[in-house]
Amino acid sequence: MSSTSRSTSPEISQQLNQPFRPLMPAPPGMARIVSPQQPAFSHLFAFQAQPTGSSSRRKQGKTITAACGACRKRKSKCDGTRPTCLVCREKGTPCEYDTNVSETHAQALKRKYQELQTQKAALEQVYSLLQTRPEEEARAVYRRIRLGEDPTSVLRHAQYGDVVMQHALEPQSNFRYEFPYLREMPPFLVWEGNPYLRAEIHDWEWRASVSGSEGSPLPQRQRALLLLPGTTTGTGDDVASPRSTSSGTSETLSAGSLTSDRREPYLKPYHTARVVHPWLDSVKPSMWTGVSDDDVLMRKLLHDYILFDWDWFTMFHKDYFLEDMAQGRRRFCSSLLVNAVLCMGSYCHRGLRSCAEHWNPKSFCYQFLAEARRLFDIDAEEERPVRLPDEQDADWHRRLVEWEQRRLCTIQAAILINLIQNINGADKIGWRVTVRALELAREIKLFDEPPEYYGPEMVIVRTYTAWACYCWQSLSTFFYLRPPLIKDPPKALLPDPIENPQWYGELWIAYPGSTHRFPTYHGLSFKAKCEFWRIITEIGSIMFAGDRSPIVMPLKQTLHYVNRLRDWLHGLPEPLSPSKIVFPQHLKLHLGYYYMLIEVISPIIGCTEVDGVPLNPTPYDLYLEAVNCHETLIRIHYLRHGFEGFDTFMLHFLGFNNHLAIRAVETSQGSSYLEPRRSSVILFAKGIHEFSQALFIAKAILKLQVGRMQASEAELLRRELEIEPEEVAYGPMEQTVQSDWPEYDVGVEAKAERVKEGKTLATSLAELSLLERERKSASPER
Repeated sequence: MSSTSRSTSPEISQQLNQPFRPLMPAPPGMARIVSPQQPAFSHLFAFQAQPTGSSSRRKQGKTITAACGACRKRKSKCDGTRPTCLVCREKGTPCEYDTNVSETHAQALKRKYQELQTQKAALEQVYSLLQTRPEEEARAVYRRIRLGEDPTSVLRHAQYGDVVMQHALEPQSNFRYEFPYLREMPPFLVWEGNPYLRAEIHDWEWRASVSGSEGSPLPQRQRALLLLPGTTTGTGDDVASPRSTSSGTSETLSAGSLTSDRREPYLKPYHTARVVHPWLDSVKPSMWTGVSDDDVLMRKLLHDYILFDWDWFTMFHKDYFLEDMAQGRRRFCSSLLVNAVLCMGSYCHRGLRSCAEHWNPKSFCYQFLAEARRLFDIDAEEERPVRLPDEQDADWHRRLVEWEQRRLCTIQAAILINLIQNINGADKIGWRVTVRALELAREIKLFDEPPEYYGPEMVIVRTYTAWACYCWQSLSTFFYLRPPLIKDPPKALLPDPIENPQWYGELWIAYPGSTHRFPTYHGLSFKAKCEFWRIITEIGSIMFAGDRSPIVMPLKQTLHYVNRLRDWLHGLPEPLSPSKIVFPQHLKLHLGYYYMLIEVISPIIGCTEVDGVPLNPTPYDLYLEAVNCHETLIRIHYLRHGFEGFDTFMLHFLGFNNHLAIRAVETSQGSSYLEPRRSSVILFAKGIHEFSQALFIAKAILKLQVGRMQASEAELLRRELEIEPEEVAYGPMEQTVQSDWPEYDVGVEAKAERVKEGKTLATSLAELSLLERERKSASPER
């Protein structure tokens, strides 16, 4: 033994004499762990077991909130893995959990108890419906039960459709809104030739404004104007009449006689109504979109879109769309179209106020639009089917028709996407979608006669879509000072809506507390719009030929189109006539007429004769009538319907009239009309402000117009509407406006001149922001 070993202690010598531990390969499932601080050979001793086989069941530290049913029955140690735990996987037994994730058995019992209580309450309420409701309503509930609907769905349908339960929401029979600032109608609008002050919708409102005080006598002519239309006087005047009573005396038909259920559209705001349609409560939007699975909410979005915006910007045939949507058919319904419709419905629904923030990824409008854009990019590239060798004509036509049906849905959705981008202040982006849609329309020869192998439903939907596209491009090109992309109207003619109303699909509505349904005369309105935009397309083809500089039409040609527009107004069917109009879409029809009359007649406003023959009325007379009637219509719209309902096109008319009112205030200083003019500014600003809660473009319009108001009108905004002018005019815009929308002005020439100077809505907002930065930098406080 060496000297080193002789100097070792006895304990160490005893350890050295023991045999070494045998070194064996690492067992399977062991992983080597080497820390950066360990020496290179430390891996010979450091191992950590990985969970393999049954070893994972012995892992320490994992808390299991609830075991599966099988492990509880056999009293096994469950690891809580879902959907199948490890023990059940090894034994091959079914693995079912009675609890939700992270839920204990006690919590699950409590939850199930609450669910049972809810189900019990729903069943009791349904049973109560069957006991207490009238027989007809009880049969309707019973039918829904037989169809397999769950109690909650049956109860919800009964609650939403029950006019008795909605009676608490019923507005007063004589309910109307009141003008801000000055309560009466401005004196410059109260003139005998104003046809809208004699309309049924305004009959009793004007009574209050012109009589001054209750019970004061009125001149005979004014009394006549206040009577209900539809009856006749001894002179044949259809404006008013006394009614002979049994006692032989005359009875004035005042507002008190407007209490019949049949008069409700003239007495209640449109936004209190609900759409009545057999398929609306049956649709399941979650089958068509992945954005949400809340069918109840999405049905509300669909309902509000149909109620507020579909009847004006009509892009598709409502009845065929809803029927196919409810039945899961893809003839006249597609996921793309449903997402686009629900996006518009998100703006229309008053319960979703985040839509003004269209850039917010959490908002419904953003999500539906993003999904619609994604699907549009896919559907627009679908190739035309290729005819197979030896394929029969019937099979080939069937495949071709199915492809064209998908094309129709794509075109309809594209126009909706353009409209959505417009209200988002991004019409530059949206217009490209419409251009692409019109290319798709030409692929299927949409504006030609339908092929003979089409079925009757396909012919209706195709013709309907062709005219909807034609009207949309006519509106869009004229308002943006562009030549129309489609100059000739579709070759397939529209049927007479009086003889064939079912062709169009009527929109029926009902009011709270009423047992009646009311038609909105959609067929009459749709055909009238098509005839109107056909005239405007002809005008646009002349004025915007070549480039964007408008061509001034000769005097005789201008008068020709002025007379055609006037003939169109006088030829409207009775429900759309000035004396009968009541619904917002009908009022907008007349607003559009007067707006276009102002645009067309402005260049010849100083002419008084043609070839030495005096003009009667003169263009100036027609211009004044158009301006005054335009404002009257907006005021009547506010008195009856307010500005609470969503309305994309009414925003444009408000902006235009506010521009005129701001200019009128500047020229009315010291005049007796100054305060009435100011009241117009306050009213129009109020409407734009209310629309800005849901529409980003309304924020931009309000910002620009408030920034150009005088200090006195800005102070009125603060006092009457609680709007802070400084914040509105000079506050930051959350997003950049990408718009070619011309600045408001009177006449096409004036707007075109502003466009030449680079004055659009977007550039004017940028200029206003620049002025605000200069103002802040020049402020001594900063």
